[in-house]
Amino acid sequence: MRAHAFLKGEDRLTLAWVGPDPALAVDAQGSVRKLPPTLARRDASGQPLEAVIGSIGRTLV
Repeated sequence: MRAHAFLKGEDRLTLAWVGPDPALAVDAQGSVRKLPPTLARRDASGQPLEAVIGSIGRTLV
């Protein structure tokens, strides 16, 4: 993420991932959560999530 453009009425960034694809997300109980596709503009305003994210990362091999 290079920059984030806030929309009118927004004042904080709740979640961001900086790292290699694919990023994986889980909720607080460890259930997998779907993330939006990564094809957004670099300086975009982001996308709302379908569910609360507890942690984000990637698979370690």
